[in-house]
Amino acid sequence: MSTSTLPHTDKVKNPCIGDCRLNMDEVCIGCGRSKDEKLDWIFYSEKEKQKVVITAQNRLEQLKSK
Repeated sequence: MSTSTLPHTDKVKNPCIGDCRLNMDEVCIGCGRSKDEKLDWIFYSEKEKQKVVITAQNRLEQLKSK
């Protein structure tokens, strides 16, 4: 699992790439976020968004390695 960090910015960019399809685990194969993370994105603090983006990146790496 990757321990990548994001550069410090005031606003965390939404990781959506417009390829919104959920797999059987309800994880988007485009951005790596869970269904709930996608729905709750607008309610997250910037710190929470940063954590979600890092987790999503790790999920995408795992999906690609399968």
